[in-house]
Amino acid sequence: KTTTTKAKPKPKPKPPAKAKAKPPAWIRPPGTMFIVDGFEYAASSESRCEHWFLTHFHADHYCGLSGSFGKDGDEAKIYCSEITARLVVEFLGVKRERVVGCELGRGTTLRGAGTRGDDVEATFVDANHCPGACLVFFRNKITGETLLHTGDFRAAARVRNDGTLRELLTTCRDGSVDEVMLDTTYCEKKWTFPDQDVVLNKMRQIARDELAREPRTLFLCGSYSIGKERAIQAVCQGAQSRASVTARRKKSLELSGWWRDDAFVCEDDDAEEAARCQVRVCGLGKGSNHRAMMEIMAKEAPRWRAVVAFSPTGWSYTKKMDEDGFNVNPWIENEGRTRTYAIPYSEHSSYTELREFIKFLKPKKITPTVNAITPKDREKLVNKHFLDLVDLKQDVNRLDYYFKNSASSMLRAKKQKKTENVVVIIDSEDERDDDVKVEAEIISALDGDVETVRRQREMWNQIGRVETKKPPKPLEPFPLECIAVVRNGEYDQFRSRAHVEQRLKELGATIMSRVTPNVTHIIVPNRGELANEANRLSALREMDEYKNHPTALRVTEAWLMRH
Repeated sequence: KTTTTKAKPKPKPKPPAKAKAKPPAWIRPPGTMFIVDGFEYAASSESRCEHWFLTHFHADHYCGLSGSFGKDGDEAKIYCSEITARLVVEFLGVKRERVVGCELGRGTTLRGAGTRGDDVEATFVDANHCPGACLVFFRNKITGETLLHTGDFRAAARVRNDGTLRELLTTCRDGSVDEVMLDTTYCEKKWTFPDQDVVLNKMRQIARDELAREPRTLFLCGSYSIGKERAIQAVCQGAQSRASVTARRKKSLELSGWWRDDAFVCEDDDAEEAARCQVRVCGLGKGSNHRAMMEIMAKEAPRWRAVVAFSPTGWSYTKKMDEDGFNVNPWIENEGRTRTYAIPYSEHSSYTELREFIKFLKPKKITPTVNAITPKDREKLVNKHFLDLVDLKQDVNRLDYYFKNSASSMLRAKKQKKTENVVVIIDSEDERDDDVKVEAEIISALDGDVETVRRQREMWNQIGRVETKKPPKPLEPFPLECIAVVRNGEYDQFRSRAHVEQRLKELGATIMSRVTPNVTHIIVPNRGELANEANRLSALREMDEYKNHPTALRVTEAWLMRH
């Protein structure tokens, strides 16, 4: 061993929390050095960031953020609402000078924040989620590019009618936002839970009814560390009581502007008064345990003779709740002394509200932020739920997906046939609409949706003029003007009639529900159906309306399979 003394080496800095290798698409607005709600990716080599944004103070969004933020010499700051800024400083210990609390509706210009050195303006808008939650609207002040990041939000009418948001949208190029990064938590058709006000009224009514049934009832209301304040308020109004809360919950209510002495009592400030309150705030899900409710009654006997718990979450919604109005049935145990109401009060958007919001916004691109990890997942979600609502003009690939035909195929068809190729769309009532005439190549995926035809016709004409490379000639040409009717039956080479129609659309055919003078092909199963179809058409042509009907080509599924 050597006795030479050396300067004590500096301790190695603690490695940052392990971060996922590649940040998801929805945390970085394109064309910026920003990251939104992506603190857990701070250690990633792909997360170089000059400005951080936090949409709201929920753990799944501030995950990775701690009091050590900025202590490594990085001068980056966090931009959020004023309420969220207070919560971040108080509960996470982030230095106050590192957090910029932005006033709602007032733009903050970040100099040279774009990847090309452009100035970018960020404006916060109320998200109708938890206190302090915001949408963030980004606009490049040089190029005019715009993006709306929703964070988590409840897209009720109050959000769509927000004056600040509507004014911001007037600054968008072509009248629509370029991209929206969308909270898709409940993006499935089954999540059509009622409006918040409807659910809150139901909570008030349940509390009143339970109190009338048993005056000595204790109400438990589930909540997060911040959020569900309106649900708590509704129970208090129904029970005509203040709510008992913990010291931490009191602090969050104060910082978010919700604390009122006539609405809440802190356990640490006045334990006796808090114990007498008939409403208590607990962790979401913790109050629904029937054994725990019985223990409360036993411990505090003889004060309570019943305990009723509310679990307010959108995941509790079922279609049965909408039968005969809106009803919620309790889970009852212990001879009715303990009851739990799983009530669909959500601070995320319902499926209906998401559709209404996109219809209102008319974005050129949608990037889902929930339940869509891979690019394929995101594309599938958008195509399934929003394709008819987005502005397809800026995304030719998505436009081709929607119409099941490319612009290039349209051009080829026009070159091969100079005469006007027009069909008339018949709506679901089989009434002729002479005003809606579109080229056959672009209606195959519309299923007779006349309104969509009207909305997209001019746009498609513009896209159709774009020059594209000529694709290789297929081995066996498919009829460019194929307008087909598919018959029911037992198909051998396809799963069903719908499967046949799907394949025809992919080849560029137009699908009709019944035989009209425009129909060029009738597809039937392989099993001896061709003769039956010929006999049926012969009988039809004996009728006056079919006397001048051109003979449609009758083919089997094998004909389609060859293509």
